[in-house]
Amino acid sequence: MANVHIELTNGFQTDIDPIVLDDLEVIEMLADIEDGNPLAFPRVSKKLLGQDGHRKLCDLLREKDGRVPTEAFGTELTEVIRQLGENEQTKK
Repeated sequence: MANVHIELTNGFQTDIDPIVLDDLEVIEMLADIEDGNPLAFPRVSKKLLGQDGHRKLCDLLREKDGRVPTEAFGTELTEVIRQLGENEQTKK
């Protein structure tokens, strides 16, 4: 299966193997997010982007005071998931 190129409006780019979506743990984490649990965002990010990709996204969103705003992070991760999902839908 070919990797999916993800490109966000903030300049973040990565390639993700869509096989990562075929993982019960990822589905459970996505369900946690859907249920309103923001604590699942970092776990999903690390599963989808890998540790380095997660760190790069955090660094891109980091404020001058060192914080990574949870709302901004959630918005960007949601976009990553949306793009992955769109790719899967076009294959059906």
